[in-house]
Amino acid sequence: MKLKAVIGLEIHVQLNTQSKIFSSDPNIFGEDPNTQISPISVGYPGTLPKLNIQALRKAIVMGIACHCDINMNSEFSRKHYFYPDLPKGYQITQHEESICKNGYIDLNINSGIKRIRFEKIHLEEDAGKSMHLENSDQSAIDLNRAGVPLIEMVTRPDLSTAEEAYQLLINVRRLVRYFGISDGDMEKGSLRCDANVSLREENSEDLRDKVEIKNLNSIRFVRNAIELEIKRQHKIYTEGGKIESHTRAYDDMKNITFPTRSKEMAHDYRYLPEPDLPQFILSQEFIEGVKNEMLPLPEILQKELQQNYELTKDDTELLIFDFDLLNYFRKAAVENNSELTMNWIKGPVKQHLNQYDIDIVDFPIDPLKLKGLLLLINNGDINHNIASKKIFPLMLKEREKTAKQIWDELNVEIKSDVSSLKQMVEQAVSMFPDKVEAYSNGKKGVVELFMGQVMKASKGTADPALSRKMIIETLNNKNSKK
Repeated sequence: MKLKAVIGLEIHVQLNTQSKIFSSDPNIFGEDPNTQISPISVGYPGTLPKLNIQALRKAIVMGIACHCDINMNSEFSRKHYFYPDLPKGYQITQHEESICKNGYIDLNINSGIKRIRFEKIHLEEDAGKSMHLENSDQSAIDLNRAGVPLIEMVTRPDLSTAEEAYQLLINVRRLVRYFGISDGDMEKGSLRCDANVSLREENSEDLRDKVEIKNLNSIRFVRNAIELEIKRQHKIYTEGGKIESHTRAYDDMKNITFPTRSKEMAHDYRYLPEPDLPQFILSQEFIEGVKNEMLPLPEILQKELQQNYELTKDDTELLIFDFDLLNYFRKAAVENNSELTMNWIKGPVKQHLNQYDIDIVDFPIDPLKLKGLLLLINNGDINHNIASKKIFPLMLKEREKTAKQIWDELNVEIKSDVSSLKQMVEQAVSMFPDKVEAYSNGKKGVVELFMGQVMKASKGTADPALSRKMIIETLNNKNSKK
């Protein structure tokens, strides 16, 4: 029996608003327990919630980013269940009338582009947090998180592998960071995921009972847990067993999943309309205002970068999800040679950032000054070796100076003198007669061997373009005399 996995995700994203979704309590991570609360966020009788408009705007931004239909008439419901960290005994959420519906994200996978559809993206409040005390059978409750604004992104069962789920979460995290919706930090709980997994026969459309793996707080854990669950269900089915719907948790230390409780159904939550929050009706003017304040969609920006700067897809992905790096690149880009700028950002610049664990905004060389260095290379005044090993290190130290000033002070010159360079080329070619023969037989890659010898002899000061040209001319001349 050939079985195929059917996977859907419920992705929870904490919104980085200044205050909570239904109160003015501060939305700050890491404060002392139970210091960011008020009678409203803990649900005292007689208190009334009020919708945070910034949370609404951020939900709409994510909806637009995921190509959703924005619901002009939306409402909240009460989702009833008992849990110690849910102070009101219910959660205010959206049930039937969600703010965003019918979106998608396209994944670039080995077989091509795969579209993962979203059933909805809805707003809700977060619960508090149970803190299990060490060496004790008791737990403490921290309600700081209660009332923090969330969006829940519910996919359709379009995912087929753990790797696809992994890639979807990476895409979601990139989007929320790109649009400034959330920091997407799973260690802080800003991004969490529940995975619904079931198996069905390969050529069947019938869905079997699913298992939900709850509260996965690492993208890697999501992949691991789904892989384990697929293997577990496959073993049960092939041995003639049956899967019953329930929820499971993942233990990353033991790399196992284990059952927690039977799966609730919608009627178990006793959804009721939220009486203290009337239906809210959006205007097209409001939606257009949100769109006008948004950054361009990543795919649009990516096409623009590819057209204007002739960058590869991988290079554009590096830039579009780091807006500070993108701004730096645009200022440092050498006209008609953006590849040179990108290579330096991925090379010497990135090495410095990694070495000192800093971001591009703290990089000591102004982008226009880096552009000045790259122009010297592009114009053939200096080569990469001189730029990276002599001028670049001094620019990091003497930040007020330009590359041209440092170059003038060093009095560095490329050895472009034809006679001395020709001598080095002749010497390099004479050292490897077998490689000369290989070149004559069509193995053009041996040119790089001779280039290495010339650079070694010149201590890196030889003009690369001129050296390559002279090597090829010398090899061709030797072959023509045979």
